Amino acid sequence: MTKAGIEASGFKDIQYSTALLPGAMFLPGYNDNTAIMGLPACGLYHKTTIFDLILPRLMAGERPVPRDLARLSHG
Repeated sequence: MTKAGIEASGFKDIQYSTALLPGAMFLPGYNDNTAIMGLPACGLYHKTTIFDLILPRLMAGERPVPRDLARLSHG
C-alpha cells in the first residue's frame, strides 16, 4: 500500500527496500527537489533506523541511489 500511495502521489525514482536492518522495507521516492520516505513499522521500536542515516543526507541535498543504500548494508 505504501509504494502504491507514493506512486499515486506523483513521486518517481522509488527505491523499494534496503539491505539494512532495521529498515528493509524503507521506500524513498523523489519528485523534482522533494523527497518522500516510506518507513518500516520497526522504526517505532528501534532507537536508530535507516531513517536516521538517510535524513541528514537528504537535508544536505544529497539524493541517495540504490548503490549508496547498498553501501550502508552489512554482511
